[in-house]
Amino acid sequence: MSVGIFDNITTSATINDKGSLELTFTQQTGEVQAEAKEVSLLDSLSSGEVVGGSGAGENARITIFPFRSTNTSTGDALPHEMIVQDIQNFQAQLNSILGVYFPVDQIKYNPFRGLKTPITNDNLQAEFQKQEVLDTLYKNYSEDFIAMMEKADKGKLARLLLVRRKNSKYTSLRNKFLKDQPFIESMEVPVEKSRLKFTKFEKDNGLDKPLEVSADPNTGGDVASLFGETSAPVADVELPFAQ
Repeated sequence: MSVGIFDNITTSATINDKGSLELTFTQQTGEVQAEAKEVSLLDSLSSGEVVGGSGAGENARITIFPFRSTNTSTGDALPHEMIVQDIQNFQAQLNSILGVYFPVDQIKYNPFRGLKTPITNDNLQAEFQKQEVLDTLYKNYSEDFIAMMEKADKGKLARLLLVRRKNSKYTSLRNKFLKDQPFIESMEVPVEKSRLKFTKFEKDNGLDKPLEVSADPNTGGDVASLFGETSAPVADVELPFAQ
């Protein structure tokens, strides 16, 4: 499954052997915005509301990186605001998928279970700088998401939008501005009322179409030498959040 908008999608999820959440989207054949309200960060991280932020059997497998407290390239500590944004973006992606199957009030997480130090508004910033805390949050979100997906009505199908990652041939899920620019919706939404569409930014940067690579006649290079395997039924994607 490449870049595009796809109908009749089912979703499954698992935690792989590296401890990362792996989402698989498989294609089956054949209003007025509410007034914004101020919500406690602690409360919002436990809620199910999205905030802030084509042949038979084809699928896309997307593996999402865990949260990081440091820049993987430099080792420098990431700003608290960036860490919070990463967590909220991840939660918004999960909420968007779950929203196909459940009303908002049935989407609940318990992300802070198992922490050595209880999270409060006073210590939140300091605790979120600890990698072990972020690992626990990521694991709890992933496990709660999988548990909810196991209860979902498997007969419900989704419409899915996949974009291409910048400077990459691989497909990706949006992780920002999902309230206004969703990547998934129920197939119960008539196509003429669908909110799934590519943004101007995505179109201007060619992220709404596959990456075209041609051979270099001067070097004898080809697509395979540049990217390895040129075709596969599964797109295996890693999404680092802090970019």
